Amino acid sequence: MRDRAADMIAYIETLKIPEGMHVGRPFVLRPWQRDIIRGVYGPVDASGKLLCRIAVYSVPKKCGKTPLVAGIVLGHLHGPEAKHNEQIYSAAFDRDQAKITFEYCRQMIEMDEELSREIVIRSSSKELFCPATGSRYKALSSEVKGKHGLGPAVLIFDELAQFGTDRTFYDTLMQGRGAHEEPLAWIISTQS
Repeated sequence: MRDRAADMIAYIETLKIPEGMHVGRPFVLRPWQRDIIRGVYGPVDASGKLLCRIAVYSVPKKCGKTPLVAGIVLGHLHGPEAKHNEQIYSAAFDRDQAKITFEYCRQMIEMDEELSREIVIRSSSKELFCPATGSRYKALSSEVKGKHGLGPAVLIFDELAQFGTDRTFYDTLMQGRGAHEEPLAWIISTQS
């Protein structure tokens, strides 16, 4: 049986950092980031299916939250966790927050020759599409209506606390995961 966590770590570490003081360098995960990946993608059942369905990832500001999440998105869209015709979404309270993960993914793709050939970037709709798998990633904000038809296999909530007490957006997206064998939700936030 393959080591899904090791495969995900290896894939993420093929990506390049697109901004900041390490721009252009390979994305070398810190030991605690590897532990997070192992905690989510390591535990599997007897048939190799992931046991983790919801992961909570909260770190202080400037500790690499967005790069890791972008690596996870690309790992599901194009890398070792890619499956056919899956929907991957990151969801945030407003448009500006929603586009952060998309922009980081876009920059990582543009810095990689193979990814640039294999993933279609649709900047106007904040969407990435992988023709080889038929899977797509899209950044969503709670401001946009019409989420009831979505069926996310992978869902990333960015700064979930900003949504307040209205659970409609959260519940609608979480219920849409029911059609998948291994639905995975990440709840990410900056520690206060």
